[in-house]
Amino acid sequence: MHETFDVVIVGGGLAGSSTASALAQAGLEVLVVERETEFRDRVRGEWLAPWGILEAEALGIRGIIDSVAHANLITRHVGYDETLTPDEAEAGVVDFVALGMGGCLGVGHPQLQEALLTHAAEQGATVRRGTSPARVTPGNTPTVTYSLDGAEHTATCRLVVAADGRESGIRKSLGIELHSTEPHVIMAGMLVDGIHDWPSEQQAIGVDDDFHYLVFPQSDGRARLYGAWDAVDKHRYSGDGREQRFLESFRLQCFPVPDAIADASPAGPLAGYPMTDTWTDQVAVDGVVLIGDSAGWSDPIIGQGMSVTFRDANLITDVITTTDDWSMPAFATYGDERRERMRRLRYASAGSYLINAFGPDARAKRIRLREKFAVDPMSSPVVTSLVGAWVLPEAAYSDDAWNALVAV
Repeated sequence: MHETFDVVIVGGGLAGSSTASALAQAGLEVLVVERETEFRDRVRGEWLAPWGILEAEALGIRGIIDSVAHANLITRHVGYDETLTPDEAEAGVVDFVALGMGGCLGVGHPQLQEALLTHAAEQGATVRRGTSPARVTPGNTPTVTYSLDGAEHTATCRLVVAADGRESGIRKSLGIELHSTEPHVIMAGMLVDGIHDWPSEQQAIGVDDDFHYLVFPQSDGRARLYGAWDAVDKHRYSGDGREQRFLESFRLQCFPVPDAIADASPAGPLAGYPMTDTWTDQVAVDGVVLIGDSAGWSDPIIGQGMSVTFRDANLITDVITTTDDWSMPAFATYGDERRERMRRLRYASAGSYLINAFGPDARAKRIRLREKFAVDPMSSPVVTSLVGAWVLPEAAYSDDAWNALVAV
């Protein structure tokens, strides 16, 4: 079967579906091909930063996110830590509403994928699921070839949007190199149910001994937990009983109720990955543009994945809907912006490792950095995870700024 569309999007996850919705709503003929017939929990990001919420609103999908089961607005951040009593930690609470940020969102990743792909179809996009990995031929009139139900299909279009994720076959077939930092830690995540002694509007991030924890509540007693540890010990939560051992790591004395998290029940798989920043120097060739994880991702330790994805979708949608020129040079501004954005986020993730390292020296540094940030909050690289890479001045991401942090 041979068909013609304006745009073919390979990958129906968050990047592909949000882009498809916007383009279809603008009146373009859009095809989305997606390998999975049902999205599953692969332990991907379930936290959307305040700046990412703004990107979602610009795409017109904020209401879709809010409608997902267990979606939850988080308005407070507390840094419970081994160097503080619970009362001391709560005295330093960050109130997102008071700061004019509105809050963050905790939302299930596979549920949001399903909701956004359904929304794309409702906006008029053609959605095909259960396809084979797509083969893309770039050029002035690119083609996408895939199989569905045993039959081969070829779609001709003006532009292919590669939204096929971290292991992007399209990126590899185009010979676009993926650069990567070296991992400092392994981070694992798991969805849990049955949390009753934890405020649903409050997230927490901190360190206790050799464990860096992150708690992002959803609604109705559900939360997405993450834990990070030294990459040398990469099999720490392997083998039988790993889910319960992971939960036991959250029985922390720095919490006001030490058992609040650890007594919960697993509600999804436990999976861990080395934490890295990745990026590409090139995001487009003639007829093809990369977005989302296919173009490289921010280190998940700072939780920017969904925000980065929605920003990508906004930028390429602007190009496609405001000009008839969809050639590679048309996406140069998007490529330049993305490279600098990812560079700034690499600064933020490196700063996170300064703040959340393990051992006696790290504890002493954490106390000194906390004192510095109390005087000058905007000097904290973690602020980037809230306000976005473009709010702070360029000098905040300079070698001088980094050396000042290290000197502390």
